[in-house]
Amino acid sequence: MIRYISFPFLKSNCEHPSPRVFFRRCIVILIISLVSAGESMAIGPNFDYYTKIKLEYQYSDYLSYEYPPFIPYEYPDQNFRQPLPFLADFPERRYLCKVTQAFGPDVETALKYQHSDLDDGRLQRLYNGRGQYDVNDNFSVNGSLQYTISTSDTGDLKGYMVDGGCKYDFGGFTMIEPGISVYFNEVSGANQNSYSFNLKLRQALTNSTAFQLKHNYFTAESDKAEYHFNTLTCWLSQWLPTQTAAHLSMRYHWDSISSVSYAPGLEVIQYLDWATLLTVSYRHFEMTSDQEEFLERLITGDYFISDSFSVILTRTMWNDTVFMLKYRYYTGNQDTDVNTYLIGIEQVF
Repeated sequence: MIRYISFPFLKSNCEHPSPRVFFRRCIVILIISLVSAGESMAIGPNFDYYTKIKLEYQYSDYLSYEYPPFIPYEYPDQNFRQPLPFLADFPERRYLCKVTQAFGPDVETALKYQHSDLDDGRLQRLYNGRGQYDVNDNFSVNGSLQYTISTSDTGDLKGYMVDGGCKYDFGGFTMIEPGISVYFNEVSGANQNSYSFNLKLRQALTNSTAFQLKHNYFTAESDKAEYHFNTLTCWLSQWLPTQTAAHLSMRYHWDSISSVSYAPGLEVIQYLDWATLLTVSYRHFEMTSDQEEFLERLITGDYFISDSFSVILTRTMWNDTVFMLKYRYYTGNQDTDVNTYLIGIEQVF
């Protein structure tokens, strides 16, 4: 699974909803969804009309995480502020509620709310709505709207995203998925717009082997600067007679500020029985750049490197209830070690 790199946590005294408030919101969404599901089922027994509720709670603890010592120095006009280290961004707490509603065999919609406590001084709230329409057995279109707000002592970051795409399936052996995303961001009152173009290709090599390639191009421009990057990701998937699926991946990234990264990974999914899945994955990430700002944000060395290992256990109960437990261990060369725990439940009505 790909992780995005950002700057570490900021401190402030901003307030944010408690877990009790979050779960109250989840209950309200659940009641509305059940009413909607009942209205859908009222037209007669049809398994194409369903409501699916998903709830997740995630917690991360930091075994090792230290800022470098502060450098007291004053310029003639302003105080010197040392750049914060360049680290992976893991929310300390994350709450998620997602409601998926199917209106027949061809239409599916989803609403998602996510609240992330990045630390005591920075939080993020995300609202997302998505819809998909299957034109026929081979062709489908989709689109989504998303609003994100991040709060910290340096100001609020508001972002709007609109994306759309389609998928064409050539008899299950060849699949093409183009897409475009438009971002409207507001940082401390200033607007910054960006665009992302995606193209995913999937080809079945045999009845049990498939190759997938995805290219993402991102561009952002403002009055002060421009930024562009390309990301190329490929997967080789193999289904084994032991009821095992193996996915070997490689992600390569390059951008307009001389940053280069690559991330090989391996994921193995094993059926323990008809209702139990065990997923084990590993990912290595390494990033280099000759930019001075990048080098200043490193605590040690002249490159950024990390490794992550995760285990997911999924259990289906009563055919329409799914429980999930996840553990992830992350370690990097910037004196950072993180444990992440996640528990989730998904219920179909």
